[in-house]
Amino acid sequence: MAEELQEGSLQQIVEADLPEDADDHDEYLAEVQEFEEEAEALRLEDRRELLKSHKQDRKERKRYAERVFRLVCWWLAGVMALVCSAGLDALHLDETVLMTIVGSTTASVAAIFVVVAKYLFPSRT
Repeated sequence: MAEELQEGSLQQIVEADLPEDADDHDEYLAEVQEFEEEAEALRLEDRRELLKSHKQDRKERKRYAERVFRLVCWWLAGVMALVCSAGLDALHLDETVLMTIVGSTTASVAAIFVVVAKYLFPSRT
């Protein structure tokens, strides 16, 4: 009987515990029904809040993804301007310094992009 009660509704549990000649049988059943309706309303409210949270997360992810993309674009445009300036002799940099700037900047931008992208869009396993 315990296994049947675990799988059953609250109403079935209360009905099983009530003696057949209980005067308040209908009253108990009404209370159980009211309790189940309130529980369902709370579950529905919880689902709505969860949906609202997911919508907000999606909105924020989109916003930050756009910001990170802009940062990466500007950063790379700055490096490109630096390389072009050095190539046109408008800026005099040693070749080693230029290669260090380009290499470290590229690695930094790639790392930032990967870290932020993994944070904003976690894998769903």
